Amino acid sequence: MNTQWFLGANTADGFVSRFETLQEDPRVKKLIILKGGPGCGKSTFMKKLRKTAQSLGADTESYPCSSDPASLDGLLILPLGLAIVDGTAPHVLEPRLCGCDAVYLNLGCFYDTDKIPDERQKLEALRAKNQALYPAAYAHLRSARELKGCVKAAAAEIDHKSLYAVMRGCMQELPPSTNGQSCVREVFLHTFTPEGEIYLMDTVHSLCNTCVALEDPCGLSSTLFERLKRHYLHAGYDCITLRSPLFPDTIEGLLIPEIGTAFLACGKAPEAASVTINISRYYRFPDSAAQLLEAAQGHCAQAIVLLREAKALHDELEAIYRPYVSFEGLDLLTQEYQKQIKGELLHKIK
Repeated sequence: MNTQWFLGANTADGFVSRFETLQEDPRVKKLIILKGGPGCGKSTFMKKLRKTAQSLGADTESYPCSSDPASLDGLLILPLGLAIVDGTAPHVLEPRLCGCDAVYLNLGCFYDTDKIPDERQKLEALRAKNQALYPAAYAHLRSARELKGCVKAAAAEIDHKSLYAVMRGCMQELPPSTNGQSCVREVFLHTFTPEGEIYLMDTVHSLCNTCVALEDPCGLSSTLFERLKRHYLHAGYDCITLRSPLFPDTIEGLLIPEIGTAFLACGKAPEAASVTINISRYYRFPDSAAQLLEAAQGHCAQAIVLLREAKALHDELEAIYRPYVSFEGLDLLTQEYQKQIKGELLHKIK
């Protein structure tokens, strides 16, 4: 099984990275931090290692790039506890104790540094244009957040007691978990990308057979998710908290994989939801809400247009670099790691 999460997201606060949480994740025993610039094959390297692991039946967890969802920013091979991540900007990652549980791997060594400087002027121009688009995109996301914030502030007479009672009805009375001390992981289920606002719902459905969806266009359910999280952590269950790209400090969903249950807040409930609760019944919907939410959506759409333009420029940048990369050398290195991963997995199988 291959699950996917965004560990880095384009948000109203700019690019927000949760890659540092991998160094706290009890599933991760070894971390390889890739270094190297555009076009040097970091994503391809990880995809090939993932294919090797999956060919032997190993479960993996992949972290797509929010600026190019077809590329990988990270990979976790679960049976080995091995994480490989792109540690370059904007998700810079450094080992806490280099050489102990984390190491560097420099793929930039495959650049032809004698010839790349000939392209310096083109590269500098493309990079400057690319970097100038992100602040504008994030400004649109901030405007969307402000508009949604106005809706949240205007919502009145929230009946938290009744709403939580409904949620309690969806929660199972559970014996304490036998899995030891519970832990929390923070990820993004969705983010704004050049391809649109992408939701990784396949992962939710692969981990959870019960999905409780809250129709929550005003985004008022974060407090409720905090209570749910405390409930399950107290019982000893691991929780995956889903952060919001517009409000990164708030929770918009919660997964408890051990019992196969997901709680998700969304403007519109997913078709595959087991239970749907329209929480707007529990507060007074402001008259201006629909107009404000539509305007917020317009700002999100503008942000996506700018992210798409930024990706096109980055693609041009990579196209200039690519002829100056020794892919023969990269292939040899990749084969070494594939052989090592295959050997370790076969040893575990035995």
